[in-house]
Amino acid sequence: MAQLRAAIEAARKAPARAEAWDEVEQLAGALQKPEEVEALYREVLGGKLDAPIKTAVGLRALRFHDEWFGGEDSPALLELLGLVLEASPAEETALSRVSMLLTVGSRWDELLAVYDRAIAATTDPLRHQRLLEEALQVARDFAKEPEHAISYLSALLAVRPGDAALADALEKLLQKNGRFRQLVELLQARAASRPPAEALATRERIAAIWLDELEDPTEALSEIERFVGGAGDDAGARALLRRIVDDGDVEAETRRRAADLLRARLARAGREADVLEVLGAWLAVSSPAAQLDIRRELGARLPAVGQADAAMDHLATVLRATPGDAGTRLSLRALAGGGDAWARYRDALLAAADAADGETALALVAEAAEVSARELGDAPRAIELFARVLGDGDVPDELALGAARRQSALLDAAGRRGELCDVLERQAALEPLPVVQKDLLQRAARLSDELGDTTRAVRIWRSLAERDAGDVGVREALADIFVRDKRWADLRAVLGERQRVAVARGDGRADAVRIARLEAAELDDAAAAIRTWQQVAEAHGEDAELVDALAPLHAREERWEELGGLLERAEERESRHLAGVLVDLADARRERSASRCWPWPPTVACWPPSRATRQRARA
Repeated sequence: MAQLRAAIEAARKAPARAEAWDEVEQLAGALQKPEEVEALYREVLGGKLDAPIKTAVGLRALRFHDEWFGGEDSPALLELLGLVLEASPAEETALSRVSMLLTVGSRWDELLAVYDRAIAATTDPLRHQRLLEEALQVARDFAKEPEHAISYLSALLAVRPGDAALADALEKLLQKNGRFRQLVELLQARAASRPPAEALATRERIAAIWLDELEDPTEALSEIERFVGGAGDDAGARALLRRIVDDGDVEAETRRRAADLLRARLARAGREADVLEVLGAWLAVSSPAAQLDIRRELGARLPAVGQADAAMDHLATVLRATPGDAGTRLSLRALAGGGDAWARYRDALLAAADAADGETALALVAEAAEVSARELGDAPRAIELFARVLGDGDVPDELALGAARRQSALLDAAGRRGELCDVLERQAALEPLPVVQKDLLQRAARLSDELGDTTRAVRIWRSLAERDAGDVGVREALADIFVRDKRWADLRAVLGERQRVAVARGDGRADAVRIARLEAAELDDAAAAIRTWQQVAEAHGEDAELVDALAPLHAREERWEELGGLLERAEERESRHLAGVLVDLADARRERSASRCWPWPPTVACWPPSRATRQRARA
């Protein structure tokens, strides 16, 4: 025994020496003491040894155990196998023995753990694959451990990516066990290497998994965006997109992207009715801002399928929300013209104007008025709407001028002369050219006079007179009114203005004479009339007309001295005039003395004239 203990001590101190172990095993056999040797093996293997030494010692221990204790399952055997695999997890002999023992005992978790360590430790590619296959079989067929089976299949597929059978098996296993994210990754990898038609189907399946299993419509849409548009039938993709669009719980931006893509795909496929259906469904669940874009598209698409009225309704709603949108207004106008729907267009403009303010609202009302006049022939409504524009105190001049021009023509045609006067004055204030302003004001003045509004007519004519001090015609119009209305003082004033204009031009006698007669008769102001006639005499000289008018005035005023002077000057002028005439007649008689057929007036019967007459004639 002492020799055995010495050999055991030697093996304990030098476990790497095979000779030490040979001696221990021989002595134990001779003494029939295998238990002590087996205990030594377990002790040494349980200590700190390098892996190669521990593996070699472990394999000796296994052979010793099989020789003395048999190969049946026992805790001692499993302990030894475990110690060997601890040093060398992939040691084939130990791994094979452990696999058999644990399989017999249905100890699957332990067996799978042994395989995991062995797989991790194996560097030989072929053996690595073989171990994965063995482990896969255990996990899938015996242990019913899908997580392990998935892991082993994934590892195998990584080293054999072209193995369709492996990929199919992994795909089914992932699907069955709800490992959908891994399934998506697997399908994405497989789609990359498949023919176009199969790749399309695979990607549609990926999108469906994101949508149905992973409940992530945004990722589903991203997947669809990656593959849609390629070759092949995309009906499956369109069905998925429609589901995203119709799901009210999906984020608004995702639904918008899905709707945009679905519309594009349906349009490409010529499915216009489906496009409209999608737009209608999307409209019902969209935000107000998104609805405007959808309505614009419906407005563009519906006319092509004979639904112009519905298109106009959508565009009218857009215009009401965005009254300044010129593009929408033009689209509406085009639809109205194409379908004789001007009344709808006018209503849309007015509804938008009610929702707007400022210049935008007024411009819309003005256009509605123009539509009423030109397209609908509804002059009363047009007049009403133009009046609404002109009645706004903040209407811009340019817009007001256009409205005034159209309103004046409409009122004139309708015979609404009282309203026309107002508009003509308003238009005159807006027109840029003075000649046009003058023409409009003259029209307004004449019209006011015809309507019996003399006050207004006089005001307008006076304003024109102030604009042009030399305009005789304006003052003539005023004079006509004052004569008709017997406004003599006003008449005298306007004639005085006109006379001053005429005097500046080197004339003015006629107006002065008219003023003098007016003062003498209608105004019964003889003194004023005398002054005026005297001014006429100073400017133009005395004549028979002046004497005939002025003499009675002097008499009425008992201004005898002035009357006498007037008449003396008149008699002298008349005598000279008469003498001149007689001289001319005498000369004519001498020249034609041979003629006996010329009748002589009684005035020259006593020819030749007296000395006094000749002297006056010479003077």
